[in-house]
Amino acid sequence: MNKTEGRLDDGPAVATPSPSRRRVLPTGHTLRAARRRAWLAWSTKQPFDVPARTTWSTGLRRARVTGLTLLGLEFLALGWWSSVLDGRSELGWDFAIGYQPVYLITHGHLDPFSTSTGSFYYQIHAEFIQWLVAVAWRVWPYPEMLSWIQDAAIVGAEVVVFCWACDAIARSELRHQLQPSAPFIAGTALLLLIADPWIIWVASFDYHTEVLGTFFALVCMRSLVRDKRRAWLYALLTLACGDVAITYLLGVGISALVAGRRWSRRGTVLVLVSAAATLAVAYTHNDLGSGVQTAYNYLVGAHGIPSSKNVSLMRLVTSLFERPWRPAAALFGHRVDILADTLPGGFIGMFTPWTFATSAMALVENGLHPSNAFISPAFQDFLVYVTVPLGTVLIVLALGRSPRLWIRRCAVVLALLTVADALGWAVVWFPQAGTRWLRISSSTGQVLDTVERRIPVSDEVIASQGIEGAFAGRRWVYPIFQLPSRFPVRTRAVWFVVAPAQGIEVEPAHSADEMLGDLSGSLGASLIYSGSGVWLFRWTPPRATRSVSFSALASDVPAWSVSGPASVPVTSGPPSHWYVTSNGRSGYVIDHAYWYEVPGSLEANVKLASTGSVNVEVWDATRSVLLARARVPATDGPLTIELPAELRRVQGEPVDTGSFIWRISPPLPSAGDQVEIRVWSPGKPEVTVYSVGLRRVR
Repeated sequence: MNKTEGRLDDGPAVATPSPSRRRVLPTGHTLRAARRRAWLAWSTKQPFDVPARTTWSTGLRRARVTGLTLLGLEFLALGWWSSVLDGRSELGWDFAIGYQPVYLITHGHLDPFSTSTGSFYYQIHAEFIQWLVAVAWRVWPYPEMLSWIQDAAIVGAEVVVFCWACDAIARSELRHQLQPSAPFIAGTALLLLIADPWIIWVASFDYHTEVLGTFFALVCMRSLVRDKRRAWLYALLTLACGDVAITYLLGVGISALVAGRRWSRRGTVLVLVSAAATLAVAYTHNDLGSGVQTAYNYLVGAHGIPSSKNVSLMRLVTSLFERPWRPAAALFGHRVDILADTLPGGFIGMFTPWTFATSAMALVENGLHPSNAFISPAFQDFLVYVTVPLGTVLIVLALGRSPRLWIRRCAVVLALLTVADALGWAVVWFPQAGTRWLRISSSTGQVLDTVERRIPVSDEVIASQGIEGAFAGRRWVYPIFQLPSRFPVRTRAVWFVVAPAQGIEVEPAHSADEMLGDLSGSLGASLIYSGSGVWLFRWTPPRATRSVSFSALASDVPAWSVSGPASVPVTSGPPSHWYVTSNGRSGYVIDHAYWYEVPGSLEANVKLASTGSVNVEVWDATRSVLLARARVPATDGPLTIELPAELRRVQGEPVDTGSFIWRISPPLPSAGDQVEIRVWSPGKPEVTVYSVGLRRVR
């Protein structure tokens, strides 16, 4: 090299930096160029053309067939599981809300009234899809049909996502030679779908049209991507699934807007239609089930204090922009459940043009609710469970197309970590599906089935909330939540099905026991059947009776409603003379007499008679701690025992939150611990217990 090279006019040498090390500052010119490139990428977006299947690699075709076969098997498994739940009458209040209008529509009541909510059905969520479901229900007019329709929507949504992922893999395979990794990526998509434990939770928790809305929204979005005109049909079906599903369609419209100029016009139409439908539903007050005007009013009230009045939808939306720190704080407070909803599908899958708006729409509307009952894994977040895996696959494909080797290796590592995390969620939470959702024994299920067949379909039924859905195939059915309660009287015979602690029950046990005392006592209802924790009463109301009320003033419950393993309930003769008597075995004559209590001084009252010594005990059943015990000698006739007890601290009902990084934050049960009263007998004395009660001293 000539020594004069690199000099200017024989001046000193100038060091010229290497182009690879030159630092480019973000000047206005470069920013304008970046914006221009982004505009070109958005405005020249091409339709999603799927290569002919004959051009796919053999591995990808086999992976697709295998995946669809496994999804078909999953549908059979979910159908079997739904049949098990329905056979046990594990059908609660939510199922009754969906099942009763279907039954009424098929029996000529085209404008069905939901007695479970006290309003016309269309006013709950504007779910007009139930009129179409009623047509399908006629094929098999049993409650299982609704569960199977929901299972079909669940698997159908997974099929849409899996086929979409395979199409995207085929495009990348044809353009970028990804044949060796194509089956692996397809297998990742399948695993993220079928290994998600929240899928079976969605199928287990009664019946909800949000699942159908998710399926139609996904089919609409995929049809938009492929420029299919039938997307408008699926958009209409999504609108028919109610106010919650309308927000899903809004997310689809926003996704189409940001995905490319080719879909911007149709995305704009979807956004406008969805917004108009949301406003129409809100201002006609057909969203009573969502509680938008009451549940979210803390976002509007001063200093975050809930407003005492209902707020309009527009005022609520405006407040989100005026005080953005409030929704941000609410979402941050639910971060554990938001991660639990998104991590099984890969989490990063949220951040693609076609998945961000849809998944964020579900997460935000559920995460802004003051309670975590909606953001905690359940049917409300089903849209997230199926869209996030799709986005994860699209991101892995995008990284795998990079010309840089280290980025392609990062794509492989990312896929492996996502699969490992999904398997962790499956191992921790799949085994708990049975204990969480199947709480009724087979014997109790048979009793409930017998009871349901025994009640004429034209009669009114008032049933415990946990099993109300099994009796919803009639015009008049009402749920029992807790006392005090008031029920209208519609027929000449009214049936009460009281099943404390059965199903997904929110009714306090002592409320059910007090109600049993009122039914057999002041109301004078006839006990028709009892067994396996189920009590069936029939009541013939006096003429001109329009309602029946139950108060919560009684502190005592009848002992025959809380009989233990060492006793037999005696329910013959006048109800005031009913009692439990020992059966000669050693053990508890009464137990599971529960009251929820907070710390304080308590006093247990037990009316009994015994020919020998027995123990009266007060337990903190939640912590398995004995609070008080009294040894009662033989009595000369019935005697009321008063036993003071001190509840110093409580821990609340235990809930399973998972382990390590696979954690959720489930809704907490009622505050306080379950305080239980028990009477223990050594077996030889003849023990008779008439009533038990618990009251607070201070």
